[in-house]
Amino acid sequence: ILRCNQNEIESAIRHWHVTNWVQDEFSCGAYSYPTLQSAQARKVLSNPVNDVLYFAGEALYEGSSGGTVEAALFSAREVVSRISPMN
Repeated sequence: ILRCNQNEIESAIRHWHVTNWVQDEFSCGAYSYPTLQSAQARKVLSNPVNDVLYFAGEALYEGSSGGTVEAALFSAREVVSRISPMN
């Protein structure tokens, strides 16, 4: 799926964090869903902060499969390509 093996992925990880979304007071276990403000929010969150902090995830996906793992992976690939463009 990511065209690399487990060892390559593990060696590239610099930091990780596990979250229990069901216990999270802000998400309460829910995935994203569009609102009237979603398009504007995606525009704001698509801009990196000082070229250091980048946001990705299913909520920032522009396609028709929002709220899915597919959307999260697609969003992540887009952000990674902006951080380190492939030549």
